[in-house]
Parts: sequence; C-alpha cells; structure tokens
Amino acid sequence: MRMFNQALDIDPQHVEAYLGRAAIYVHQNQLVNAVEQFQKALKLDPHNERVQKYMNGCWEKIEEYRQRANKEKEEKEDKVKQKIKDLLLQQEKKERKKKEKRAKGKEKHKHKDKHKNCLLYTSDAADDL
Repeated sequence: MRMFNQALDIDPQHVEAYLGRAAIYVHQNQLVNAVEQFQKALKLDPHNERVQKYMNGCWEKIEEYRQRANKEKEEKEDKVKQKIKDLLLQQEKKERKKKEKRAKGKEKHKHKDKHKNCLLYTSDAADDL
C-alpha cells in the first residue's frame, strides 16, 4: 500500500496506483474502500475496461454479502419468533394446568361439602330417634 501511496504523491493521476490500492482493499475485504479507489481510477480513465471489470466484480461481491446478511437476519428473526411462540405455548400450558388444578380443588371442596351435609342430615335424623 505504501508504494501505491508514494506513487500517488508523485503523480495523483496514476490510474494503476489506484487500481493497486483497490486490489489491496479487495484482498483485505474492505470492499467499500476498494470501490472508492476504482471510482477514482475511472474518473481519470473512464474507458479503462480492466478497472470497470474489477469494480463490477467488487459490486457483485458486495451484493452477495448483502444478500447473505439479509438471509442470516431473516433466519435469526425466524428463530426468535419461534422461541417466542414456544414460550407463549409453555405459558399457556402452565395457565391451563393451574386452572385445571383449581377446578379439581373446587370439585373436591364441593364433594366434601356434600358429604358434610349428608353427615349433618344423618346426625339430625339420629337425634330425632
């Protein structure tokens, strides 16, 4: 990179130096910086097919990364949504169990009250004898 910078210090119109810097940025996966260098080179030499070809390849790579990032984002969102659904179902299940338990408790209580009344009636009847 230093050599390309020095070349541009000497000759700011040096297309190959911009192309070299862009290649280094691509290699380092700094694609936005690479595109900037390609654009500077194209500004100096708009018909340079090699620069256009490399820049187009860089844009394709950027688009691939963007699509991959969107896909990963969607997959994460789907996982989060599924986790929320699972948690809601667990909560509903717990609530149902609580209601069932309360309902059983009320049934037992009613059953006890019925027997209690039976015993009271039997006791009252025995007293009458």
